[in-house]
Amino acid sequence: MKKITGTLTVLLMVLLFSFSPVWAAQGADTKPAPTAPAKTDTTAQADKPQPADKDSGEAADKAETDSAASAEKAAVLKSGNYYTFKLPESVVVTEELALPLTDKDGKLYGTAYVGTDGVVIISLTEEAAGDAAVADRLEEAGAEPAVVQTLGTQTGPQGSVVFRKQDENSNGLEGARFELLKTDENNRIVAAVTSGADGSVRCDGLAPGTYRVVETQAPNGFLRNLEILDFTVSDSAQTQHVVVDAGIHTSYQGRLSILKMDEERTPLPGARFKILDANGYTLQKDLVTDSDGRIWVSNLAPGRYQVMETEAPSGYHLDATPVSFEVASEAEGEPAAMEVKAINVRRSSKLRYSAGTASPNADTGVDSMDFLGLGFVVVAAVIGAGVMVYQKTKRK
Repeated sequence: MKKITGTLTVLLMVLLFSFSPVWAAQGADTKPAPTAPAKTDTTAQADKPQPADKDSGEAADKAETDSAASAEKAAVLKSGNYYTFKLPESVVVTEELALPLTDKDGKLYGTAYVGTDGVVIISLTEEAAGDAAVADRLEEAGAEPAVVQTLGTQTGPQGSVVFRKQDENSNGLEGARFELLKTDENNRIVAAVTSGADGSVRCDGLAPGTYRVVETQAPNGFLRNLEILDFTVSDSAQTQHVVVDAGIHTSYQGRLSILKMDEERTPLPGARFKILDANGYTLQKDLVTDSDGRIWVSNLAPGRYQVMETEAPSGYHLDATPVSFEVASEAEGEPAAMEVKAINVRRSSKLRYSAGTASPNADTGVDSMDFLGLGFVVVAAVIGAGVMVYQKTKRK
């Protein structure tokens, strides 16, 4: 698998045009950019703690650049004047990119917005968009045009689709990305769209036929919903404006159920827990089991977590062993809640474990009275040994 670096511009040009372009950095003169190493262990570097203020200026500049690129891409998607191109599956995109495209002489003719889903949105300059040769070469390479025509003045297809992206509480979600596939044409990608600030999505200029909406990237903090929306644009869209409402596409987050019980599987109220991320940072704390011995934790973004008991119910041993769980990145519809079962042992009970098994408790698992009894045995043994030594000495 290849990791995307600045050299993606070259890859795109080879795939689309079969010649090497000159790298053109945004906002600067045409200038070759340094090539990133072919393979870098970014994970190890990410784990190393860095000073809080190191490269803060560069980080701020990058955030500002990324924000500007996102705004530009949103404007392109809204205009509908762009091409879509799917990268080979052997190419892994690790971050959103906006890459200027130039010809062999360094002349800028467009921008490629590369998504982490491998879909490339290609926006051409006005001059390049009017060049039939450029359009032909794009389409020959497999790029699909997605042009939205102005309603009321168009002479071509006038079909439109609208739908809404929302969370479980019916709040609109911005930033979800979708592809529209024409299922009666071998699932040809006809458009790539993004939900607006209120979660609404609209795509115009659709010819009659059957279509499918597929989510390619979930809003931040949510699972990607594998459910699809199918709709049909009727034949009347050839001559009149037809709007199809494809319905609602809901995003979900992970949920966790913690069940606290004693040795007899009786629910225990009053146990206190906390939730940590994969790095051990506390995300939620002071979560207390109810009368049914349960805690419900919601609004969990995809990723790895740990649950840890911080206070046992009165009269029970504390089990502070962390239990790991993971929220998947995608699911079809609403994901099932995960469950963690935790058992506490009474402090007055004698603990019995089979050979080769460990105590279910994080502490020693031994009551303080057991230590007291053991102390009496040790003291008695020492006194007995002293008496025997004294008697032997006296006989001599």
